[in-house]
Amino acid sequence: MGQELLPDNAILSAVFPHAKPVSVTVLTKTFDTCTFRAQFETQACEDWPMDLIVHMEVFDGVPVLEVVTAIGKAANHQFPGLVPETYKCDKAITADGRDVEYTVTKFLTGTVTLDSVWPSLKPEQKEHLIDAVVMAVKEVHEMKRTDPILTELLAGTPFIHEDGGVCIGGPRNGYSKDLREFLNHLVDRNQLRRSPTSDMVETSEGVLIHSALPELGQVLLTHADLSILNDNIALSHNDIEPRNISVQATISPDGSTSYELVGIIDCHKAGFFPFAFETAHKDLSLGNENLFLDWYMLFKAKTRSMIPAGGASEKLIRAVRIITKSKCMQQKTSVMAEFRRRWLEKEGLYLSEDVLTGWERTGDDGRLGQPWVFSLEENVRLYETVTQDCQ
Repeated sequence: MGQELLPDNAILSAVFPHAKPVSVTVLTKTFDTCTFRAQFETQACEDWPMDLIVHMEVFDGVPVLEVVTAIGKAANHQFPGLVPETYKCDKAITADGRDVEYTVTKFLTGTVTLDSVWPSLKPEQKEHLIDAVVMAVKEVHEMKRTDPILTELLAGTPFIHEDGGVCIGGPRNGYSKDLREFLNHLVDRNQLRRSPTSDMVETSEGVLIHSALPELGQVLLTHADLSILNDNIALSHNDIEPRNISVQATISPDGSTSYELVGIIDCHKAGFFPFAFETAHKDLSLGNENLFLDWYMLFKAKTRSMIPAGGASEKLIRAVRIITKSKCMQQKTSVMAEFRRRWLEKEGLYLSEDVLTGWERTGDDGRLGQPWVFSLEENVRLYETVTQDCQ
C-alpha cells in the first residue's frame, strides 16, 4: 500500500526554493492529494503574502491543476476576486519519487467555509449569503464558451480543441467537442466492469439515452435539443456547495455576528456546461457531497431562471439522472451510495415530477413546512451504521 501524500522536504524545497516556512499545517490528505498551509517570517517570493495554501496532486500525465488555474483566471476575468489568485502552478517530485502537480494561493485569513457555520445561521442570514452566491454564479455564467477572450485565458490547456474552439466539460468530466460527444463520454465513464448500466444510441431524430434497468426508462434528445443546449454552454463551477464557499465574519455594534461572501474555492469540477447539467449534478450530490437540505432548496429555487425555457434542458437533466442512477443502483457494496439512499429516506425526500425542482419533502410524516434541522451527530451515526452493514 502506498503512503499518504505529505509535504516532505523535497516538496517544500521545490515549492519554496528561496525561503523556509516556519510552520506547515496539513489541512487534508489522501494517497493522491494533499492541501497544506505554509507560514513564513519573510516572503517566500516577491509580492507573495506570508501565509499561503499549497494544494498538490499526484500527476499521472494529464494536467489538472494547470487547467483549474486557468478556469480560476477565466472566472476572475468575469467576476474579479471571486476565486483566490494562484501565484504558482508547477510540478515537483516527492522524496519517494512521485510526480506531483501543485498550486500556491493566498491563505484567506479570517475566513471559514460556509459549511462550518451554515447550520447556526438565521434564515435571513442564509438568504443574504445565498443571494450573494447566486449573483456571482449568474455573473460568471455570462461567460459563454464562444467568448473570444477564452482562447487567450485557456491557451495551452486541453480546453482548446484542434479547430481553436473551446471544449465542453472540464478536468473531472473530460473534454468534448460538442454535447453529443460529451454525453457519449458521460455514458462511458459510468459503466461498470461486470454489468451494463446505460447506453447512447444514434437515431435519425437525435440521440437516445437508455438505461439497462427498465424501470429507469429512456430519453430522446433531438438534433434541435442538442443544438439549443450547445448554444447555452457557459463557465460553470459545477460544485457550488457550502464546503466550497469562503465567508468572513463581521461583528455588529450590538455584538451580533454576520457573514459575508469572500470567494468560491475548489474549481476541480468546473468547466463549460449547460447550467442544466450543473443543477442535475446538484440533485445527484444531495445526501452525499451536500447534507444541507435548506441550502439545496434555496439554491435550486433562486437559480431556476438560469435554465432556458423549453424541453431541451429538462431532457438533459433526465438523461444525466438515467446515466448516473443506472450505475448507482447496481453498486451494491458502495458505502456512499447506500448512505445517500438512507439519508434521503431519513429526510423524507422524493424526486419531483418537475425535474427543475429536484428533491422535495414528503408531507405524510408531518414535517412538510417545518424548519429543517441539521444534526452532525445523527449523520455520523448513520454513516457508521452503513459502513458496518456494507462490510
